[in-house]
Amino acid sequence: MTKLPPTVILLGFTSLFTDVGSEMIFPLLPVFVTVTLGASPALLGVVEGAAYTVSSVLKLAAGRLSDRLGKRRPPGGGGAHGERLERLLHKSEVWVPNSPRTIVKSCSAR
Repeated sequence: MTKLPPTVILLGFTSLFTDVGSEMIFPLLPVFVTVTLGASPALLGVVEGAAYTVSSVLKLAAGRLSDRLGKRRPPGGGGAHGERLERLLHKSEVWVPNSPRTIVKSCSAR
């Protein structure tokens, strides 16, 4: 068995720590949104519902397109792109109930 290059090992640890950090913060987001930002629980439910709706509609559209074209995307190809897009949006705006950042974050977490 060949030894992995140090770059691959460092990238693996970077990915691990990024995932751990995201998973630690994600359960606290509803509390942050309602308590710190002052959104109502109903508004939080609407935002989450919109995120699930967008995610489901995009999956449906992508599946239909894939069936029509006859091409399949490799598994796991889009998760990192969603995370990068979320980070760019996070730097550019504050929390707004139906902002693209909120929807992209919720969709990429599923």
